[in-house]
Amino acid sequence: MVCYKKIIAAAMSLLLCGAAALPAQSAVAEESQVSEQQQEILSADGFSYVLDSSGNAIIIGMDAKDGTVDIPASLGGAPVTEIDARAFSETDASVVNIPASIQYISTENPFSRCESLTAINVDPANKDYCSVDGVLYSKDKTALLCCPPTVEGSSFAVPEGVTTIGVAAFFSCGFSEVSLPKSLTEIKRHAFAECEKLTKTDMSGTAVSAIGDMAFSGCTVLSDVKFPDTLGSIGSGAFAVCPALTEVELPQYLKSIGQSAFMGTGLSRIIIPSSVEEIGYCAFGYDEEENMDETFLIVGEAGSAAQAYATDTDEDYDIANNFQFITTEAQAAIDEHAAANTKTVDDIEYAEENGSAVIYFCYSDQASVTVPAQIDGLTVTKVKDYAFYSCQAETIVLPDTVETIGQLVFPPTVKELTLPGNLKEIAGEEPFINCTALTAINVGEGSGEFSSENGVLYNKDKSKLIAYPIAKEDESFTAPASLKEIGFSAFCNNLHLKKADLTGVERIATYAFDGCAALSSVKLSKSLKVVGNDAFYGCPNLKSVRLYKELETIGDYAFGYLYDPSSVEQTDEEKLYDMLGMDDGGQEKDASVVNSGFKIYADKGSVGYAYAQASGIETVTGTILIGEKNVSVGFLCTIGGMILALILAVIGVFTGKKLKAKKEEKRRAEAKAKAAERLREKRAEAEKEEQS
Repeated sequence: MVCYKKIIAAAMSLLLCGAAALPAQSAVAEESQVSEQQQEILSADGFSYVLDSSGNAIIIGMDAKDGTVDIPASLGGAPVTEIDARAFSETDASVVNIPASIQYISTENPFSRCESLTAINVDPANKDYCSVDGVLYSKDKTALLCCPPTVEGSSFAVPEGVTTIGVAAFFSCGFSEVSLPKSLTEIKRHAFAECEKLTKTDMSGTAVSAIGDMAFSGCTVLSDVKFPDTLGSIGSGAFAVCPALTEVELPQYLKSIGQSAFMGTGLSRIIIPSSVEEIGYCAFGYDEEENMDETFLIVGEAGSAAQAYATDTDEDYDIANNFQFITTEAQAAIDEHAAANTKTVDDIEYAEENGSAVIYFCYSDQASVTVPAQIDGLTVTKVKDYAFYSCQAETIVLPDTVETIGQLVFPPTVKELTLPGNLKEIAGEEPFINCTALTAINVGEGSGEFSSENGVLYNKDKSKLIAYPIAKEDESFTAPASLKEIGFSAFCNNLHLKKADLTGVERIATYAFDGCAALSSVKLSKSLKVVGNDAFYGCPNLKSVRLYKELETIGDYAFGYLYDPSSVEQTDEEKLYDMLGMDDGGQEKDASVVNSGFKIYADKGSVGYAYAQASGIETVTGTILIGEKNVSVGFLCTIGGMILALILAVIGVFTGKKLKAKKEEKRRAEAKAKAAERLREKRAEAEKEEQS
């Protein structure tokens, strides 16, 4: 079984209908105007024809004729209104003259096998078609239907206004270049097939959205192809058997690539954009006899259709791909390295750039690596992507002269990093995500953009936490008073952290605490405004969070979700992703479940309450946080009432005693006053008696 031959046969069978077939039906069903009752093949003046339901003649063939072919306006008294796809299958006309009576010419291009054709002429009175310099167009000139293969000249310019190049329109033409207009939106199948002199095609200035099957197949010297950004699909075999095509850049919005699309080309690698969702079998990495090239390189994003294609199988066609695959970022780094004039000194490979040294790779097998500030008299200022990734060092120290660090620079083995105090840039959103043994990131003194505290990486003023080491063993974290933001994947996959006090933090980025399996307690700030997607995804021990009314945005799956592949029935492709340790293009939501027993404490009408309700998460309202406990406001009111009553009772007791004491004191004072009055009276009486 040869896949290429099957495609050629299938495609050409659509293009060339068998002349011996009795029913006068065009290749596309709606094109035929022949009634089911009228099947009789008639002949007149060397033409074979049938009558449609209106009594009009449809030419389906003719005697072998060379030279000029004049299509008659009538046959057997019937007006000739249609030319069927098979009409010229047994002739090799050099000129075809089309009368005004023709209303329809099969879109399968009846003239595609007329190898000697030099011109197609159309009567100016024809209402549906026209010709310009022997080239056939629709009447409004929006479709170029056929350019005869022997038209003179080495190049051809398709007129502006043409939107469609029809089936086999330039089949076997002798042009080395065909200029395409901005108006062009579609190139149909076999449009430029077997153009053996065509060296380049520039579609970049067009609006083409689809390239049909076999459109450029068999263009043996085609070496320069440029695609437009509008392109969404490349058909099966579109560039099959184009051996001179050694390099091509696929457009960024491309969605599908058909089977055998680039089979039999000179490509040794292909960079496939992440937008591509479908890739047919044998699309890349096969010669025209369907022999696989195992050295062929597929470049794309991890988890994309490109990576799946590298090891794709198809039992129906006995296809089992086994291609090399690397990520787009890795390939870019390799290409940059290949273009650099590097030197190696003491296990460090570097290149001179703007008068300073740039480190590309470190090959050291030592447990501890300290990079010098100068190499060959050049100051080290930059470290490129993946530079230390292949070494086995556990401790890496960079000099204070380094100002820029690429992405994924450090190896999974590193435990402690010392970054320069003058560092100004670290590339990538997750620069330490692969450093699974990392316990501390320290930053030296300097005027750079970063700082550290207790082995945790911050920006200079500690308003943003950038990276919390994956293997850091502390069980608790308390945010510095200055901290306002937790960065992208900052705590991701740390398995030791149990408690996090984020008081004062206003923003928590996507994946910030994703995969923190030990995390059981999080104190969120009343000032918190934004929580990104999956911020606390995959935290099975986190059973509740308190969300305040100031919160404005909560991303998808931010709280309370776990990944459980067993919760959905997986396709074979999804099982492959799981086996590779990847999700299906990031679509984890299909297998996400709410963590059993998880609760959200939030006020009704708040963003937190709405998120919980939409997610089916248990919501508790009417509480306030006291210490680490969420306490019911109603319960507090009851307790408060009881305490108030007790206080009032105590006040009442003391007040009663005090009043009683005052009354007793008053009584005693009054009694004492009365006793003194009586004593004065007795003394007065005694004085009177003595005087008398």
